[in-house]
Amino acid sequence: MTQDHNDEAFFERLEQVYPLGLGKPEYVADAVEFLLSSKAQWVTGTDLVVDGGITLGINE
Repeated sequence: MTQDHNDEAFFERLEQVYPLGLGKPEYVADAVEFLLSSKAQWVTGTDLVVDGGITLGINE
């Protein structure tokens, strides 16, 4: 089952779906680091979406 997801063509197709391209674990870690920092002390009751823009539906 995962064998189908190991080829380069799969990742090329997937990258086209995300407006900002495929993300890296560091991108999520950066968001978490921000939320844990004093810079986010006034951030309350919100969703921080870290998804490369896919939820915008730009490529539908």
